[in-house]
Amino acid sequence: KPIFLVPLTDEETQALLDLAYQIFAKRGIDRARITITQKPAELTLEIRNSTYDLRQKLARSLKRLIGAIYKVSATSVAIEISKADKKDALLYLAGELAYKFNMSIDTVLASTFVAGDSEIDIPMLNLVAEKGGLAIFVGEPSEELSGKVFILDIKGYPGIDLVLEGHLRRIKDICTSSEDESSSSPIDNSIR
Repeated sequence: KPIFLVPLTDEETQALLDLAYQIFAKRGIDRARITITQKPAELTLEIRNSTYDLRQKLARSLKRLIGAIYKVSATSVAIEISKADKKDALLYLAGELAYKFNMSIDTVLASTFVAGDSEIDIPMLNLVAEKGGLAIFVGEPSEELSGKVFILDIKGYPGIDLVLEGHLRRIKDICTSSEDESSSSPIDNSIR
């Protein structure tokens, strides 16, 4: 089973929460402000009325304590703690595709398109960009971003929407230009 599908144990979850509560309390954050969402291999801590800057500082504090074992990232809305990150999941998927289509993982990654808007996306974006794929970031630029990652001025969800619309248009254009007049496009005609 890939690490990102291995659930956090009850003991792990409680220990992570206790540690997070201690760090948050030092910053004056009351437990009542925190909404916890638990996925099988991930714990998401949303702190009401918190800034991205504060979430980044809290994530860095947690990372210093547990970063060797868990992935800790600030997102546009929360702090996420998990056993694996998007880079790990992408590497697993690329490995599956490489095996299925008898190609290298590097070849799969060089043909990959990813977009992200926060710190949690940076390892995935860097991986794809360094392997020659297309990686676009629509968040606040970070020194951790590879110089090969494209940075879009439109931040957050509007930026992601713009990137996806452009990518889908490109796919449709490629499919349409490679067809002869008698065949129909595999891409939905509603994509413009």
